[in-house]
Amino acid sequence: IEVARFFCDFIELKGVVEAGYVHSVLGKIETPDRASGTKMDILVRPQGLKISDNGEGLEGLIGNVRFLGDYSLVDIHMADLESPVQARIPGEITQKQGDVIKILVDPSQFFAFPRKDN
Repeated sequence: IEVARFFCDFIELKGVVEAGYVHSVLGKIETPDRASGTKMDILVRPQGLKISDNGEGLEGLIGNVRFLGDYSLVDIHMADLESPVQARIPGEITQKQGDVIKILVDPSQFFAFPRKDN
């Protein structure tokens, strides 16, 4: 996990394995080699979050938006999280601060590591 943090910014969450999956507010990831009850650190790349265009996905509220040329950094407030998650969305988004949106998570950008305090 330390090496992953060195090379990329991540959204960091905590989870616990239940029946072969570690669950988080952003979804679940298969962890068949981990016993139920194992505490996990979950990392999601900011570019792994997409704003849904079909109304499917997890609900969020847009906070700060910063357009940086090739992409927009978007703070998304979600139920059950104290701090917003930050998405890196290609191009400039049309949604504005305060808009309710749905987000999708790319499973290939979602990683789970056993916590050291297990």
